Amino acid sequence: MSSPRPRPRPLLLALALAFAAPLFACGGAPLGDVRQVPPTELEIVQGDRLLATTQASELAAQGRHQVVLRDRTYEGVRLRDVLRGAGVDLDDLRVVEAYGADGYRGELTRELALADSTLVVDQEAGQALSPAHGPLRLIADDRAASTRALRRLRVNP
Repeated sequence: MSSPRPRPRPLLLALALAFAAPLFACGGAPLGDVRQVPPTELEIVQGDRLLATTQASELAAQGRHQVVLRDRTYEGVRLRDVLRGAGVDLDDLRVVEAYGADGYRGELTRELALADSTLVVDQEAGQALSPAHGPLRLIADDRAASTRALRRLRVNP
């Protein structure tokens, strides 16, 4: 007579699924915690797939624009140019989520994301952003979408 087969342990099964699910969801490279993204980097993600990582210094070398919002002058790169540079098809854009280092998440509609006044900025009043606000910040006409210490842009989540 053979001994009874061991039953799978529910806790082990749950742990295995918890660790394996992110691997399948994003093609083998799970996204890390946004708070772990270095301050000098900006991740551009589509769904759960990392499209590109851009350095703040690379953005500083791109076409610069200024916008005055709430009596402050900001300078940076248009969000649509950042997304296009990462390979995002702007015709298919529906929504963009912006994540800050503090875990804040702002949401931008297609219209707001493509607006001339929506910028990824690195300067305010001609000076580099303070560490609490930068080095990159998303500025938009919708105050709730503006995001300090920007670390990740997620397209069509």
